[in-house]
Amino acid sequence: LSQCPKQIKYHILLHYLFDDIIFRFRTFFIPRSQTDQTYDENFLFEICFGLKPAKYDTSNEDRLILDAEDEVTDMYFIMEGKVGIGYYLMTKGLSQDESHHFGIKLEKHSFICDYYVCFNKKSEFIYMAISKINAYALSKKFLQEDIFPKYPQIANKIKQGSEHRYM
Repeated sequence: LSQCPKQIKYHILLHYLFDDIIFRFRTFFIPRSQTDQTYDENFLFEICFGLKPAKYDTSNEDRLILDAEDEVTDMYFIMEGKVGIGYYLMTKGLSQDESHHFGIKLEKHSFICDYYVCFNKKSEFIYMAISKINAYALSKKFLQEDIFPKYPQIANKIKQGSEHRYM
């Protein structure tokens, strides 16, 4: 890939490898306002290098995506599966097992933790796999250090959309 001309690299990444992800999650990747109907192909190209596969299962060891009060290092684009977002319940006192309650359940084609990543916040809720999750992760470090400084206008639109969805 590194030896291909730039135009071919763009085509391979944007129109072959990550086309479905960019399309499904266009509200994140192509934030638009009413006056701006364009997108930045360079931004999309660079974002592709930060997308990493992530999987979670429903087993006790692998179902917790994010715990309450955890530092959030990644946001997730859910390709398959179902995520529960909620909080812990103390059902039998402090010394017994904790159970949880999901207030929101998100299925495939949803994305989670964008607000925490964009605004460098800790998680307020637990995020747990209800069914097997296949996703792509985008790290806070990659966005904050590599992408947002290069594309401040797009970063502002992403942050506005993220805050709006969070509220």
